[in-house]
Order: sequence, then structure tokens, then C-alpha cells
Amino acid sequence: MTNENLTALSLKEQCLRYAVHREVKATNLRDFNRNPDLIIGLIGDRGGGKSMGGAQVVVRDWMVRGQQCFSNISITPTFHVSDDVMQRLCSSKYGVDTGGVVRYESTEIDMHKFMYFDEEYRNSVFFIDEINIAMADARRSMSNQNLWAADIGQQLRKLQSALVYTCIKEDYVDVRIRDLTDFFIKTVDAAYVNDGIPYKKEGYYFNWSVYPMTDKAAANLGTFAKYQGGLAPLQKSVSGRSWWDTLDTLEHQERRKIQAGYMETASVQESIHENPNIIAAKQEWGWLEQVANRIVAIGEADSGIVPCYEVMSWPDVKEHRLTQNTLSAELNSRFNIWTKWAAIKDGKGRKASHYTIESAVLTNV
Repeated sequence: MTNENLTALSLKEQCLRYAVHREVKATNLRDFNRNPDLIIGLIGDRGGGKSMGGAQVVVRDWMVRGQQCFSNISITPTFHVSDDVMQRLCSSKYGVDTGGVVRYESTEIDMHKFMYFDEEYRNSVFFIDEINIAMADARRSMSNQNLWAADIGQQLRKLQSALVYTCIKEDYVDVRIRDLTDFFIKTVDAAYVNDGIPYKKEGYYFNWSVYPMTDKAAANLGTFAKYQGGLAPLQKSVSGRSWWDTLDTLEHQERRKIQAGYMETASVQESIHENPNIIAAKQEWGWLEQVANRIVAIGEADSGIVPCYEVMSWPDVKEHRLTQNTLSAELNSRFNIWTKWAAIKDGKGRKASHYTIESAVLTNV
């Protein structure tokens, strides 16, 4: 919500928002004395807490600070502020001593406006879930795709806006966006980590490995030492129980609900609804993600080279009857996997094309 809209609220509504602003703790990723033009990427498997974690970041660091969130999923946190909080913060100065409900709501992002850096998106935060899928179709309609990726850092700074995104693998993020990312956060459900604690329940806690990739990110954390290959990332435990995630897998992740208590004297219910275009893309191309994962795994073990003819022989690829050109185009647009000619021989002794990837930029997780 902009300052202009905030002044249109009643005194009670303004006090409620002030209470939420005061009581909901920000993450330590953003320094409010510095430009807000951060790029934050959350990486992890499905069910690893990427979307939940990304929602926490945008809500804590932007939405409750009065800035609008433009997102390809719906984020609508509703805070229940108690009388105790209002009496402590607003009674003596403003005469408001009863609690109430505060609701924030993200706005559906227009990908065309986003990719052309529309002024409407000034002083805001963008949250793009599954960025490799979301960007694939949008970029095809652009007249100059390279200009967008190369210009995103400068334009975010100009707009005083930030970008938070999720992706299963950092390899699948466009390399130009990846190189500009300030923070990578690898997230995994603590129930899947072998730390000697038995019978852990899924969704209660998530382990974050935080990688400050730029000088600005390192300064925001106060370490002033950005991540370098071979060094251990910063470790953080994030509560999942307080943002309880009830996921109906029968609906293909179309609806998610998170309930959370930020404070002992207040609570919030947050609903996240996945974009139907993303759902449709997953249903149509979900099989291709498994193909991309195998290419990455083989490539990382074999100098990043995977012959195209080998991939074309895989049963799940043959089942979908794609030409090599079509398969290559989809792997490139959705998973940042490129096709090149290689000095290798195919089964008949001829020079062959191959798929190539870049090694993972994050280690020690």
C-alpha cells in the first residue's frame, strides 16, 4: 500500500498497520538504510519451503512496510492484532486501544509491464514463483530478450524495487539474472536432514543456507564477506510451524494456506494461490523437468557435456515425440540448458551437438 492510499485510511486502520509494522520482525536480508534494489533467489526441491520462505521475505521486508507486492501467486496475509498490542503502542498517543484485523494483498503481476520496467511498479517488490517457468513464455513475446536480462539490475535500482524469486535449481535461472542475484537461499525441510533428531515432522522447520553473493548482500548481513566457492554458507533455521502450510496435493498445488503467529499477542492467516498459467505449464511440461534434472546430473559428472542424440533416445523424450529443435528450445527457455556443437562423435562416428550446462554456483549445502 502506498503512502497516498495509507492517508485515506481511518485512524484506527492506520494504527493497526503501524502495530503490524512494529511487531512483525524483518529478516536480516534487507538493510533499510540502503537502496532496496535487492535480488533474492530461493532454491530447493518441491516441498522444501521455497514459496513459503519467499512469501515470508516479501511480507516481512516489504508488504508490512507499506510497499506493494506484485506477484504471479496471490499472497494475502491477514493479521489479527490483539488489544494488548494496541494498548501498548497506540493508546496513549493516538487514543486507540482496541485490536482488530489488518489484511494485505499482493497484486497480480503483468509480466509484460514487469519486463519493460513500467513506472507503475516503482517502489515495490516483485515475487516470481518458479521463475524459469514463469519467464519462458513471457520472454518469447519480447522484441529484445537480451536487453531485458542485461538491464534488470540497473532498472530495479532506478525503480527502487526488489525481486524475490524461486527455482528448483540455480542452474535453471538465466545466467544474467543469476549473476546479479544478491542472495541465494537454499531451503530444505528440516525433517529430511539427518541431524540425529528422530521423528521430526514435515513442515515444522526449514533449514536455510544463505549465500551473500554480492558486496551489498554481505554488508546487509554485517559480515562484509561475500560467498566464495568452497566456503560454508550462513545457516539459519526458519519456523514453518508458525507459517503452517496445508497443501492439498490433489489440487496440483493450486491452493495453499499458511497460518502463522508472528507474535505472542497477534496472529496472521496467509493464503497463497498459485497462478493458473504456472499450473498449466507444469501439467504440460512437468515431465521435461525430470529430463532437465538428468541432463544436469550427467553434465556435472562429465564436464557439462550431454550428447543430444543420447537425450533424444530416452524413453520419456521419445514418448512425447518432440523434434530435437523443439526439445532444445524448451530446455533453453525453461531450464537455461544450451545446445552447442562439440568435438565428440555420435554413434555413427560423426560430429554431434550436445547440451551444455554451467556447474552449480552453490556448494557445501
